[in-house]
Amino acid sequence: MRRAVESVATRFEVSLDALHRPPPVSPIGLDALLERIEAVTGLAARDLARDPALAEIERHVREQAGRHDAGDPDHVHDGDFTFARTCYVLCRLVRPLRVVETGVGNGVSSAFLLRALAEDGEGSLASIDLPPHGVAESMVGRSVPAGLRSRWDVRFGASKVLLRPLLDELGAVGMFVHDSRHTYRNVTRELRTVSERLLRPAAVVVDDAERHSAFFDFVERVEGSVSGVLEPSTKPGLIGAAVLP
Repeated sequence: MRRAVESVATRFEVSLDALHRPPPVSPIGLDALLERIEAVTGLAARDLARDPALAEIERHVREQAGRHDAGDPDHVHDGDFTFARTCYVLCRLVRPLRVVETGVGNGVSSAFLLRALAEDGEGSLASIDLPPHGVAESMVGRSVPAGLRSRWDVRFGASKVLLRPLLDELGAVGMFVHDSRHTYRNVTRELRTVSERLLRPAAVVVDDAERHSAFFDFVERVEGSVSGVLEPSTKPGLIGAAVLP
């Protein structure tokens, strides 16, 4: 019954997305976004995209993904590598003590975030995930190396239930990554909830930002934010990324 109610709620939320169309945008590459961030903030960003640790964690995750049987229904929950690289670079850039992520799947972006935190030698990642029907909780985050898991706290449930109590527990956060239900209502709820707790500098990354205006509304509200939208490398859609100096 609960899943049936959730399904109806999701369809209703999706139907509302048409009322919140995104503005026309031209996607840019990650280097172009980092150049824009450097120009505005003075933070050295572009070298982080060529960090050997970034290449190393990408190799690990790709090898893990290669072991997934192509017929495995969980394979579709692998994240995009441009999205994951963006998470890594912005995490290294702002050096947050606390990162919050909604949506884990196989843990591609989680692995990149955790490696970024490990490289800086401090910080932790708290993730919220509601696995799709038929996906066991034990399968969530399977791409994350065992050696990175000591910094990771995973909580299972819907972000609309868990996000605010988690933030109450953590206090201020320095980075937020959205990759859960991509409806306008849910993305807006998450961004409004977390914006109250963002330290400066901070970073925000939103998957599938082209579906509606939630990400663009957010950056318009936040004074001084530097943002851009990127094209994923392995799937359709756009990635919204912003740094708040």
